[in-house]
Amino acid sequence: MAGDYFYLKTPQEMKEQYADMPDAIRNTEIIADLCNVEIEFGKPHLPQVQLPAGKTAQSHLSVLCWLMSWT
Repeated sequence: MAGDYFYLKTPQEMKEQYADMPDAIRNTEIIADLCNVEIEFGKPHLPQVQLPAGKTAQSHLSVLCWLMSWT
């Protein structure tokens, strides 16, 4: 991706960018205060998926990819 604008903005940058929307800033702060997430790095975190009978993970993923390519 070209450009140097792909980064997490500081709280101050966000407040300046959305100064005309104080409710959005306030609501974001409320939501952030309610979140408490700890992510263990260094290992994958993949969802558990129920596979259709007779399908392997690879064959099922292949079907899903083909289906998505037609949309």
